[in-house]
Amino acid sequence: MASAILEAQANFALDLLRHGVGEHESAIMSPFSVAIALAMTYAGADGKTKKELNEALAKGLPDSEIHDHFAELVEELSKPGNGYTLNTANRLYVDQGFSLKETFMAVIKSKYAGQLQAEDFRQATAVANKINTWVEDQTNSKIKDLVKPDVITEDSRLILVNAVYFKGDWAKKFDEANTQKKPFYTSADEHREVDMMRMKDKFDYTEDEDWQILGLPYKNAEVNMYVFLPKEKFALAKRLKALDGQRIMEMICDCGKVEVEVELPKFKLEKKLELVETLKKLGIEEAFSQSNANFSGISDTALCISDVIHKAFIEVNEEGSEAAAASAAIMMLRAAPVMPSGPISFIADHPFLFAIVNEEGSEAAAATNVGIAVMCLPPPPEQFNADHPFIRNAGHLSDYCKRRRRICLQRMVANTAKEKVCSLETCKKSARYQLLQSILHMRKLVAFFYN
Repeated sequence: MASAILEAQANFALDLLRHGVGEHESAIMSPFSVAIALAMTYAGADGKTKKELNEALAKGLPDSEIHDHFAELVEELSKPGNGYTLNTANRLYVDQGFSLKETFMAVIKSKYAGQLQAEDFRQATAVANKINTWVEDQTNSKIKDLVKPDVITEDSRLILVNAVYFKGDWAKKFDEANTQKKPFYTSADEHREVDMMRMKDKFDYTEDEDWQILGLPYKNAEVNMYVFLPKEKFALAKRLKALDGQRIMEMICDCGKVEVEVELPKFKLEKKLELVETLKKLGIEEAFSQSNANFSGISDTALCISDVIHKAFIEVNEEGSEAAAASAAIMMLRAAPVMPSGPISFIADHPFLFAIVNEEGSEAAAATNVGIAVMCLPPPPEQFNADHPFIRNAGHLSDYCKRRRRICLQRMVANTAKEKVCSLETCKKSARYQLLQSILHMRKLVAFFYN
């Protein structure tokens, strides 16, 4: 069942991107942050309201699995990183004198490590300032002015806030001397000059008929960024329509060590999104209805969600990347890959996708340095030139990749017997086998998108 919720979360991320961002609009969002805020409201939902939230977030999975899933992620994100900083925080701001049910607060505290803060919502400016100060503190001052005073009205009763922050240095830093001004294409007729970072080294890589995928490790090999580039230029919107959560997880699992010429732009991006209409397109409608919303598990007083506000930030440079996101839900009264046989030209002059994944366990440290070419054979060099728009996502893939690993191992052993390249024991010692083992320890982090 675990792989089902992972796939559901990946689909939720893609749906947010498809419905929340314009086809030619540059944007960044954290589906993980949005999902956490909604999951906290789900803890007190009932009836049709609960069913709609469940379908969007988890495709009908039981409550226990949903809350356990997010509890695991919150716990993982709260652990100190080795060479990187990553944390998430949740806080509920409640109007003074407004009563919340103990069962609801028990879930928020035990599963989401949520803190409760009582405020006088009649003092909207003061409350907004307190919320924004807390968010700034949680995101190293990268997310500012998340909540405006005018969204806190006389009917507002509860504000659920989630903040996520990540900062990591590349395991293999880009040399600033190699950074050059190059065109970054947004369409066939438009481009702008950007600082393009360059490097040639061995990285995780795979491809299929539509995408090229590259993995860039952060320091100490616990966190990686995976980049997805459509082979057809300026076809990101079209490719995203056909992409689903299962395929994203498959592509990440299928990556193998290859020599790659990387070109990646330095950039800084910040985006604020009002997500009510976007979430309605995802099927979450009754939660926003003043007459029909059912959050009876939160309070005996009728509540509905009035606003879902999301703000995200990311900066990528030669040293590494820094990313942050915050979301607020305001409630008021009512198959194994085959590597190419020759050099590949990777010219990223059209939109692409990239993902951050955390790898844990005893074998994780080696996962970013071992080769996983087909069988035990050395891989050919590749080229990766990211000089056009791209997106970043994330995956929690341990159980799903376990199944993928079995398939890959079966095919690898079959090919070994057929081609007589090496013995089974030799293959088990190979880099590919070891990486497939280490993938079992992958844990989901926050998802960020940039187009």
